[in-house]
Amino acid sequence: MTQEVWNKIINSEMLLIGIGTQLSVKEDNEKQIDEAYDTLAKLAKGRNCFVITSNTDQKLLDGRISKFLTAAPKVEGQEKQWEAYMNWLSCSLTHELTILELGEGFADPMVMRWPFEKVLSMHQKATLIRVHPMLYQVPADLNGRGIGVKENCIQFVKEIAEQLSHE
Repeated sequence: MTQEVWNKIINSEMLLIGIGTQLSVKEDNEKQIDEAYDTLAKLAKGRNCFVITSNTDQKLLDGRISKFLTAAPKVEGQEKQWEAYMNWLSCSLTHELTILELGEGFADPMVMRWPFEKVLSMHQKATLIRVHPMLYQVPADLNGRGIGVKENCIQFVKEIAEQLSHE
């Protein structure tokens, strides 16, 4: 992770974390996913942060991160949380916002990938950091406010943990 990326993440007034399918539980990675969620909970703690996911594995809803600051729109019963997310997002317009998109491919780009790009096109104080080993590219029309990071998301979150240990 570059210093520029870390500074954007740690110094933004508001942080939106999007957790994609690369951080979903599979039969051989649950321990790594748990560690990643623990790190993201530490990153979110005490910050103006909202976390959404396109996953259906319920990891985001296990209580590590305040249920008031999380949404899993593909999980049944999350309508109020999606509304809370929309309200939170509308309040971000006058603040510096960093959007950290972790491992979202094109399986369901309508949940985060395309909406994050739309937010960036309308929100002049926003930056998108898209982390994915293959689908990290950001559209050129985002006026340099998108950063693509070609990296495995679990490794990227481990780097966040390392940075947090020095704080």
